Amino acid sequence: KVFASTMTNYIRTLSSCIGRRVATNRIIKQERRTSSSMLSTAVARLITPLPAVFLFLILISAPCLKLVSSSDTSSHHPHHPWDTKTIQQGREDDYCTTSRHVHLSTLKDSSTSIIISFSSHPCDMLLNEKNTGNVAGVKKMPPSIGAVLIGTDPKIETFRLVIGSEAPQRYNATIRHKDGRSYEYWSEYQHHVTIQDLEPDTTYYYQCIVIRQDDLVFETIRGEGGSDSNDNETVDVKEQARYLRKLSIEEKGDQVFSFRTSPVQGTEQSTKVAIIGDLGVFDHTKEMLSVLSSRHLEDVTSIILVGDISYANGFHRIWDSWFDMMDSTKIPQKKPMYISPGNHDVEGDLETGALYQAYETRFRMPRIQQALLGRVTKPQDIDLNVMYGLPYDYGNSFYSYTSGMVHNVVLNSFANFEPGSNQYIWLEDELAAVDRHRFPWLIVTVHCPIYNTFTKHRHDPQPIAMKKYLEPLFVIHRVNFVVSGHIHAYFRSKNVAYDIPTPTGPIHIVLGNGGREANAPFYNDENAEDWVAVRDNTTYGYGTINFINRTTALYEWIQTGSNNLDGYTDSRNEAFNLTDIITIHNQYYL
Repeated sequence: KVFASTMTNYIRTLSSCIGRRVATNRIIKQERRTSSSMLSTAVARLITPLPAVFLFLILISAPCLKLVSSSDTSSHHPHHPWDTKTIQQGREDDYCTTSRHVHLSTLKDSSTSIIISFSSHPCDMLLNEKNTGNVAGVKKMPPSIGAVLIGTDPKIETFRLVIGSEAPQRYNATIRHKDGRSYEYWSEYQHHVTIQDLEPDTTYYYQCIVIRQDDLVFETIRGEGGSDSNDNETVDVKEQARYLRKLSIEEKGDQVFSFRTSPVQGTEQSTKVAIIGDLGVFDHTKEMLSVLSSRHLEDVTSIILVGDISYANGFHRIWDSWFDMMDSTKIPQKKPMYISPGNHDVEGDLETGALYQAYETRFRMPRIQQALLGRVTKPQDIDLNVMYGLPYDYGNSFYSYTSGMVHNVVLNSFANFEPGSNQYIWLEDELAAVDRHRFPWLIVTVHCPIYNTFTKHRHDPQPIAMKKYLEPLFVIHRVNFVVSGHIHAYFRSKNVAYDIPTPTGPIHIVLGNGGREANAPFYNDENAEDWVAVRDNTTYGYGTINFINRTTALYEWIQTGSNNLDGYTDSRNEAFNLTDIITIHNQYYL
């Protein structure tokens, strides 16, 4: 009697284990379900008082019990891509199908589209602990596929499935230390799922999922009067989505995020944007993001990041740390983020010729076309101050998008923008084509500033060339704002054109104090230039612009920290509570 009871308990445990194993797979093929059923039936027939059978069941159930235990006690996503202990313990399914580092962007029309980006472990590159070969006993698998469940109802049961049409991407880089040591970095797979035909000004709920290719069941769409396919590898698309929703509810019910599309393009409905820059992974960065998240996240439509994102500078694990930090804020999961590449995002490598690997692979901006990305060949190509004319066009390099009443243009300070270059030709056409009746507000984002009241970067080639070639275009087309970073301080100009305060000229704003530093010395300590409205080199923070209607906007600078928190002792830079709020009248109508 005791023996029979013990056998029954073991059978139940084994069956539960098999069921749990099935539930952790993203899409289960028909033959796997059949095999599981057959195995359960076979095990049931083994209920017999034979010690050998009893021992056999103990042995085969032990690995399964270990799997259940590890699944229940830890849901931690390994920080290092090659966490071989996790894989060898039998959790390769969790390892290969866990998503993180979720962030949003859009196509050019932000009212009807979203690009949902996230990463997953590269299971086709499983290496051993010394990164020299395959993990013993673990099957090498093809890259997983990214997909999104999305809907307007927060109940995940109603979500529809969108499988990414863009192949997952990863990159590798060799990192060399000053002492001569080197190691090879492999990124996780980056997934970018583009979803179109959304409704404007509508809240959507979504969840990112990762599907192992050997589990993927390619769907067959059945028309009216059609018959089901006899191929066990196909399944109705609705059944597939239903199964994925079931798995998501069981495993990731707390990882449903939401975003709201922007208003109908060209309508006079207010929108608000937050502007941040020069972040890194620093205490002041986290402080700034915390204030932004608690104070303005709910009322901004999108976020502009003016460049210098992670300050990895070629040590690519810092990118993972940066995304870990952003994950904790929930900011990039809720708001589209548009980025102008900075000098610390180039990460040029003279040995391999590679540049912008992380920026172009990890992010997906509103592309004009796929990137034309060359290689670096000269030492000045990787000098953080003088590099200019780098071979990087389109892709995430320069682009435009619209949001409500605002037409946004994003440029690359370090790619060629002289007349005849791809960037200049595109910019000239883009500015000329803006419909100011539909989009009365026009913003340009570019990492390096044209106007600079500080000592740093005054004689770099980028601002000199921008003042010569780009400022005339901005003045002619009555650009409202030119927002930049690069200099670790805060500055807002008056309306200015060619160094003269001019009512119809753009307002230039530098927000390079998002966390890295805030200590750039003034060029003129006592008397600021005539075109300076506000400047400060002691505080950290971010800016917001609320486009109230076609003629009026409200700009605000929000201070989130100051240098004396770091023990900064320069008496010239004593921190103070900086407030900069101003109503802007659209100079296009002047």
